[in-house]
Formats: sequence, structure tokens, C-alpha cells
Amino acid sequence: MDIHSDHETTAENMTETSNACARELRAALGLVSPAELAALLCVDVRTLTTWRVRGQGPDFVRLGRGVFYRRTAIEAWIELNERPTNRTA
Repeated sequence: MDIHSDHETTAENMTETSNACARELRAALGLVSPAELAALLCVDVRTLTTWRVRGQGPDFVRLGRGVFYRRTAIEAWIELNERPTNRTA
């Protein structure tokens, strides 16, 4: 029996469990990761970082070292950027 192999398997299981719990918590709180938001907006994750530094873009939440965006904040930001179409009849 290899003790290192058992330790690695246990560490992998703990990481998988931790990741699953984090995903469930994010879903319950309506949080979106920068990578997810960047994909939705078709921008690079670095663009979101630049926007945060400049005070642009949607409001964000910092949890520990992580950055997340609330779905409600994303929707509000989209509404702020809505421009009426000049429609002619």
C-alpha cells in the first residue's frame, strides 16, 4: 500500500468536494465569475480587471481573494448602458 497514493487521492477528493460546494454557493447567491462574465460579454478577462481598476463595468463582490459579479448587478449595468434606438415610422 502506497501512503502517498492514498494521500493524493484524499486531497483530490477534498478539492473536488470543495469545488462542488463553491459552485453551489455561487449558484445560490447568484454570483458569476470573471471568466463567465467575460465569455458572456465577449471580452477578455483582463478587460474586466481594467474596468474594475477604473471604476467601470458592473459592480463586483470580493470574497477573500476572489472576485465575483452578482447577476443583479450585471443586469443593472446592462440597463445603465441601454440606448434607445432612433426609430422612424
